[in-house]
Amino acid sequence: MTASVVVRDAVAADVGDVARIHVTTWRAAYAGLIDDAVLAGLTEEGYRTQWGARLPASPPSFCLVALDGADLVGFAAGGPSLDGDDAEGQVYALYVDPARWRGGAGRALLAAAEERLRETGSERGALWVLSTNAPARSFYEACGWHADGRTRVESLHGTELPVSSFVRRLERGQRGVSRPAERPARD
Repeated sequence: MTASVVVRDAVAADVGDVARIHVTTWRAAYAGLIDDAVLAGLTEEGYRTQWGARLPASPPSFCLVALDGADLVGFAAGGPSLDGDDAEGQVYALYVDPARWRGGAGRALLAAAEERLRETGSERGALWVLSTNAPARSFYEACGWHADGRTRVESLHGTELPVSSFVRRLERGQRGVSRPAERPARD
């Protein structure tokens, strides 16, 4: 991946690429973490239907895509917290084509998602990550996010999976994802 990654709002014409990336990333990232039968059952058609109903996103929710030249290489979706915290925005999804991992698209998407959450007045960002996905957890930590101790079990594609919450302060004027996150004081 070159330094020419461009992030823009997703449009309806992106649905096919978003669905393809969603499926290929799940299969690569969750191999050995989620039952093989579940991963094999994922279909691009199913995700095309799901994303087709969501794109283009309506504010305050958003879906962003990363382009490297003419190639759509990743996407991020977010918006208001789904956990009921009015001061918190949430990154709902962040996926990059496995062939493009470690090339900068993930960082570019996360930085753009953080900025979008800031623009909507969110003071904190939150996201949920599969608890056993060490590479994803390391990525978010390297980008200044930290686990806050919240965990829960989510049913994903008929499988019960443990997920962990990661958070980050979204201070005005803060840019990028390279600064370490502030850790809240523990009582």
